[in-house]
Amino acid sequence: MHLKRVGFVLPAMGIYGGIKIVLNWAAILAKCGYHIDLILPPSAVGARVPFLSEQDGRLLHQISERDARRHRYHAVLATIWPGIAQLVDLNADHYAWFMQAYEGQFLELNTPAQADFDELVASQLNVVTTAHWLRQHILRHYNFEPKQTSCVVSGLDKSLWKPVPREPLRPGGRPVHFLVEGPPSDPRKNVARTIRLLEGLGLSYAWVGSAVDRSLVGRNCRAVHEKVPYERMPEVYGSADVLVKASNSEGMFGPPLEMFATGGTAAVWHVQGAEEYMTDQYNSLLVPMNSWSRLARAALELADDPGRVQTLQENALATAEAWPTWEEQADQIVAAIESLVPFGRASLVRHLAKNQFRWILNSQPLVQESRRADAEASRAAQASAELHRLTTSRAWRFVGLVQVARRRVAPDNSWRWAVMDRTCRAVWRACRRIGSRRRAA
Repeated sequence: MHLKRVGFVLPAMGIYGGIKIVLNWAAILAKCGYHIDLILPPSAVGARVPFLSEQDGRLLHQISERDARRHRYHAVLATIWPGIAQLVDLNADHYAWFMQAYEGQFLELNTPAQADFDELVASQLNVVTTAHWLRQHILRHYNFEPKQTSCVVSGLDKSLWKPVPREPLRPGGRPVHFLVEGPPSDPRKNVARTIRLLEGLGLSYAWVGSAVDRSLVGRNCRAVHEKVPYERMPEVYGSADVLVKASNSEGMFGPPLEMFATGGTAAVWHVQGAEEYMTDQYNSLLVPMNSWSRLARAALELADDPGRVQTLQENALATAEAWPTWEEQADQIVAAIESLVPFGRASLVRHLAKNQFRWILNSQPLVQESRRADAEASRAAQASAELHRLTTSRAWRFVGLVQVARRRVAPDNSWRWAVMDRTCRAVWRACRRIGSRRRAA
C-alpha cells in the first residue's frame, strides 16, 4: 500500500517549544500510517530527534531540502514564515503554513521584511494553527476562507507531565516557592526582569532555562537549572509552587499548562493564548500585559496566602487532567491534514517572483531571525545591566527589607497596616509643607 508522504520544513533540530510541537504532530501522523519527512538544511540532517522516545523518533525520516525536491508529497508544511518561500521548490498536492505564533508581530513595522511577510501570507495557502486566537487573527486580517484554515490545540504528554509531591503549604510553614522559566536572551519573555522583580520582593525562586546567566540571580535564588533534559523538566517544575511568566508574545502558551499538570499554579501576564485554559482567580492569576506592578502584587498576594495557592493548585491540576493528550488529538491532527485545500505552486511562484524575495530563497531562514534576535538580545542586556545596578544598590536593598518587615508586621488590610499607612501619609504631607516653606523663605 502506498503511504501518503507529508513533509515538515524545519530550520533546525533544536530544543525549542515550537520544534517539540512539530515533532509530536509528525509522530502522530507516522503512527496513523503516513510517511513523514523532516525536511532540513543539509548540515542538520542526522541530528538526534529531541523530545520524542527513541522508538517514535525512528518513525520519522530526516531528509535534506535538495533530496526532498525529488519526491511527490501529499502535503508540505512550512513551520516558520520564511519557510513558506522554500515550499515553492517542493512538489506537492497541498501546501500549508504550520502557524504556532503570529510571526509578523516580531518584525518592525513599515520595513521590507514586514511587507514580505504580508505578501507571503497573502498567497492564500492553507494555514494550520495551534491556538484558536491565531486562526481568528488570520481570518480577520488576511481574508482567508474558513475552509483554508484549521486549529488543533497541542496535546499534553501525561505520561511525563503528572503530579509531583510537594511539601504542603500552611500558614507559618515553608515559604511559597516561585519558578522562572526561559533564557534571558529572548526579550519577549522578560526573564531577566522577572528575576529582578522576585529578588526585589524578597521571594524564594528557582530559574530553569536552555541558557542562563548566573550573574542575574541573587540571594533569594534557590537553584539555577541549565539545559535540563526534557524528561527531567517535571521534576524541576515540581520543586516550585508558582510559575511566574511575564511573556508578551505566545501562541499556545505551554509552560503554565505543564506546571498545572505537576500540581502547581501560575501568575502571568494575560498574553494571547492564555485564554485556552487559564482563568483568573480560579486556576491562576492573570494580570494586565506589561504591568510589572500588578505582577508584583500578584506574587506578593500568593506569597502571603498559602491557602489561596493551594486552592489555585487544586483547580489547576483539575484543568490539566481534563486537557487532551497527544493521542487523543490524533483524529483532529489527521483531519487537519486531510482537509487541506488543494493548492498549486503557481500562486507562490507569482508572489516569489519579485526581487525582494531573493533574500529569503538564497539564505538560511534562521539567519535573518538570528540577526534580529542578536540585536534584541543586545538591547535586553543593556537594560538588564541598568536594572542590575539599580537592584543591587543600597537603597533598593533597604526598600526590600522594609517590604519584608512590613508584610510580617502589618499585612495588607490589617489594622496595623491602616495605622502605618495613615502615619506615613501624614509625615509625607508634613515634609512637603516644610520644604515649600523653606523654598519660599
